[in-house]
Amino acid sequence: MGFRINGNKLISYTGSDSSVVVPNNVRTIGDNAFDGWQGALSNLKRVFLHNGITSIGQRAFYKCDGLTEIEIPPKIVRLKLDMFFCCKSLSKVILPSGLKKIDGHAFCYCSSLKEIVLPAGLTELGSGAFQCTDIEEIVLPDGIMEIKANTFLSCKNLKTISFPKNLTTILSSAFGNCKSLTEVILPARVLKISEKVFDGCSNLERVVVPSGVFKIAKLTFGFCPKLTCVELPDTVVEISDDAFYGSNNVVIKAPAGSYAIEYAKENGIQYEET
Repeated sequence: MGFRINGNKLISYTGSDSSVVVPNNVRTIGDNAFDGWQGALSNLKRVFLHNGITSIGQRAFYKCDGLTEIEIPPKIVRLKLDMFFCCKSLSKVILPSGLKKIDGHAFCYCSSLKEIVLPAGLTELGSGAFQCTDIEEIVLPDGIMEIKANTFLSCKNLKTISFPKNLTTILSSAFGNCKSLTEVILPARVLKISEKVFDGCSNLERVVVPSGVFKIAKLTFGFCPKLTCVELPDTVVEISDDAFYGSNNVVIKAPAGSYAIEYAKENGIQYEET
């Protein structure tokens, strides 16, 4: 069958089947158990994981190029680092309702993944978790307070983001190069927007930044040529010199007498007082 098992832990699978059922005595799937490096498991399209599995290790399905779909067992609360990294054919993933955390790069370069439903209890997404996927819409659960660096970087078909109401922080390049985004309205509790968050969003037209944000960082809205409206609050007291670099059509809308209006005047940017 190609399985190497120690006790109740699946150490590795090296078979050539297109469909695999993990044995019922397995409770833990080890790191790199289904390692597709250099096309080692190119025939593998489906892996059936039974409900008794309680843990899945890092890079468990690393570069399984042929894997098309998978359902994560209900006892899994964390998807670990690089779990499905570069599974280029993966198009369907069913996550358990009890999932709390998705680690960094878990679905990075899953270029066939167009949709995924995140469970309501999810509280953390790691850096680059969905980087370079084909996701078109994402609903982020309200338990997520921080969107980490590169989380949705280069998701070129991402059109719609439903932000969590408790979100406070968006880190660098979180939505960089998301070329299908046209409008972003950030939720009221956001306080920090790091550099390059929307850099290279070439179809972005409008952004609303909430009161409480005090800084617009380097290239936050860089290279957004269609960006014509950025609404900034009077709490903004610092804007990087190149915050809007390459976004030559931008109009800053902000309260009269605010720092944002003064910045626009000093830098030759169109503005509208509100």
